[in-house]
Amino acid sequence: MEFNLYLDSDEIFYKWRPYVMDKYFNGNDIDWLNKHPQRDEMLSEGYKAEPNLFANLWTYDDSAYFINSLRDAGIPFKILTSIGTVHHLPEQARHDKCLRFYEDFNVRSSDVITVMKSEDKRTFVKGKYCILVDDYHRNTSQWEDSGGTAILHTHGTHTFKETLERIK
Repeated sequence: MEFNLYLDSDEIFYKWRPYVMDKYFNGNDIDWLNKHPQRDEMLSEGYKAEPNLFANLWTYDDSAYFINSLRDAGIPFKILTSIGTVHHLPEQARHDKCLRFYEDFNVRSSDVITVMKSEDKRTFVKGKYCILVDDYHRNTSQWEDSGGTAILHTHGTHTFKETLERIK
């Protein structure tokens, strides 16, 4: 039995929603954006206006606690994050995500896996001992439907301490 822990990036460690929604979408919420008929075009324009957006995201205050707790417990992990098909410079996005994880948490780029679409995360499931921690319900549902174990983590609802207990 192989144990693998995969952690999403945006909205687990980095504040994508507050940053993007405040800066580019007048503070509307993510549901508004996801239902908007021109969602992809609007996101694409945001990424074109700020190609290194992922390098500029704010970090959640307790992110280092989570990473360090996993390390202290000897729990290996990889970051599994999507770039999005609307980003016009996917290699720039990957570079920025890897650089931030290295600078903020000393996570090597070889431990950061990027996929273009979030639904592609499920291809990493190798059984029920493959765990995904993600903030997006669709991702956790698809992961479980593929035979893995998923933990939905949303700031304000779940703490990193609670999520750590579920992992252990």
